Amino acid sequence: MCFWVFHHPSQAAPGTNAQEMFNFIAVAWNSLVIVDGRSVCNWMARGIQGNIRAHVPAMVEIGGIHIEEERDALPMDIQEFLDSASNGAILFSFGSNVKSSMLPKPKLDAILRALAGLKQKVLFKWENDDLPNKPHNMMIKKWLPQTDILAHKKSSEG
Repeated sequence: MCFWVFHHPSQAAPGTNAQEMFNFIAVAWNSLVIVDGRSVCNWMARGIQGNIRAHVPAMVEIGGIHIEEERDALPMDIQEFLDSASNGAILFSFGSNVKSSMLPKPKLDAILRALAGLKQKVLFKWENDDLPNKPHNMMIKKWLPQTDILAHKKSSEG
């Protein structure tokens, strides 16, 4: 996600006359690009071979700005699950475009084994009512209030 913030009073598109072109260049020169992300996270995901990019001074990363400190009340079962997570908690979701219930069994089994070996509790977005071989440290839900869970203090520990 990327937002442009203009600091110049004129936001005219480039035109045929010189003043309009100057105004457009002034806007572009005095712009601020706000990026919802962190390049260090991209580097960590790709490993040491990752492509870290230097940003120009007018580019500011504001990753996590969508996570509010004041959150809506969580459903009681999720609240109790997170509160009891003495080693922190992890939210595991493929989002709304990929249904985790459609994963091939070998891949699902590998994911479940990996998550079962963690000391953290895991909230897993799962579209069915039950999950065969669900680890003891996992809660499954068809829908999860993602931003409210990520704002919980236990999801940032561990």
